Amino acid sequence: MRRQLPGHRQLRARGLSDPAWRANYEKRCKEEGFSAYFDYSYQWAYKEKFEKAGLTALLGTGFDPGVTLAYCAYAQKHLFDQIDTIDILDCNGGDHGYPFATNFNPEVNLREVSAPGSYWEDGHWVEIPAMSIKREYNFDQVGHKDMYLLHHEEIESLAKNIPGVKRIRFFMTFGQSYLTHMKCLENVGMLSTEPVEFEGHKIVPIQFLKALLPDPATLPPHRGQDQHRLHLHRQKGRQGEDRYIYNVCDHQECYKEVAPRPSPTPPACPPWWGHDAPDGQVEQARRLHRGGVRSRSYMDALNQWGLPCRSTRTPSWWTDMAQLNTPYFLVDEGLLKQNLEVLRQVQQEAGCKILLAQKAFSMFACYPLISRYLAGTTASGLYEARLGREEFPGEVHVFSPAYREEEFQALLGLADHFVFNSPSQLRKYAQRAKDAGKQVGLRVNPECSTQEGHAIYDPCAPGSRLGTTLANFDESLLPLLDGLHFHTLCEQNSDDLETTAQAFEEKFGKYLPR
Repeated sequence: MRRQLPGHRQLRARGLSDPAWRANYEKRCKEEGFSAYFDYSYQWAYKEKFEKAGLTALLGTGFDPGVTLAYCAYAQKHLFDQIDTIDILDCNGGDHGYPFATNFNPEVNLREVSAPGSYWEDGHWVEIPAMSIKREYNFDQVGHKDMYLLHHEEIESLAKNIPGVKRIRFFMTFGQSYLTHMKCLENVGMLSTEPVEFEGHKIVPIQFLKALLPDPATLPPHRGQDQHRLHLHRQKGRQGEDRYIYNVCDHQECYKEVAPRPSPTPPACPPWWGHDAPDGQVEQARRLHRGGVRSRSYMDALNQWGLPCRSTRTPSWWTDMAQLNTPYFLVDEGLLKQNLEVLRQVQQEAGCKILLAQKAFSMFACYPLISRYLAGTTASGLYEARLGREEFPGEVHVFSPAYREEEFQALLGLADHFVFNSPSQLRKYAQRAKDAGKQVGLRVNPECSTQEGHAIYDPCAPGSRLGTTLANFDESLLPLLDGLHFHTLCEQNSDDLETTAQAFEEKFGKYLPR
């Protein structure tokens, strides 16, 4: 006996007011470590009940989750002995002519976009501010698209069923018009899930907004193409292996088959699962990745039904190095990874965080790799901060000797930690940073140079204007501070750091918590 649970989007839409759903949701957030206000909590709670009853439950059978899980299962069995990283790229290249509308339940879609993003990294969830990681991709038949990292439930299933996977992320395309509309609505409280009283009635703002937006079924057919792509990577020593599995759908062609549904999500997926999936299993992911579902036959069926799957080792945007004009910069990924392993060991043994100084290395094509090891980035100004926020998951620290008033407001939306150079800067900007929920530090000068013959370049040398000396330190500003900073070491070793740290403690140690 087989039964398909209600679609996850329908369950999530009614979950806000369902005490059982909310209880499951809060329990799973605490257990798993994410806070996005949507997930499979309601369905996962049925797992044992379905197992005992001998029923098969399908969590989702569209493209994602669904087809993308089959892609992973196929790759695991036929392409890789080990999958290290998975990036799911959901590219909607269609256009229905509306500046602000969605193919899916508007309430659920808006909560997805405005909720904190999260991804799987080394056995746990990493949560980031909403829409804070952006990527640009050039998709076959679709073109260049902006993509943003979102929380997505299939990551959880993949993490449980792909042994040894280190990182799984989900990206989706969004146009700037949609994001601008959404941000305005969020700023005025229309995306809130908490009831408000209006003229004697309690309404949930986001549900009221849903009632005003067009029903997805009423939208005209899109023009353009979609692409659902999986980027899978396996690191072998200093060499890496990449595979790209993807599908391209034409909106108008799909609309002819599935009208009036405006989205080309494959409608034949659920019947196939019901026909081919064996009894005695519960969740789709477990069947998919432990041999219960024949991924090859599933992909053959997609090819037969007009949703062909394509696989390649190199994406269309790859350029043969022999065709590049010299000079060009070449990074040895294997050596870079060796250095990163050392830095990770230092973090683990010292109990500290290490940040990437973008002024020293801003090759953002390497950021996905570096971000697996380091805690974030440092910036010396607005554009470095924006690069760190958009391309590197993690903290953004701004270390700047001076701040321009017209740029500081923009920095508040990008940085997590500000370091000021003087008490006067602290008085001018620190409270604004604190009010925005940011950490604040003051750069100090312990007046101890370890750079023999080059003290003029040493920000810790006596007389340097980079940092506040003890004589100019204002104790009344301590309540504004989360920490003190000093800047040292230029092509030097840890013994020089120890010397500088001792000088720092002698002068400023009394201000540090014990």
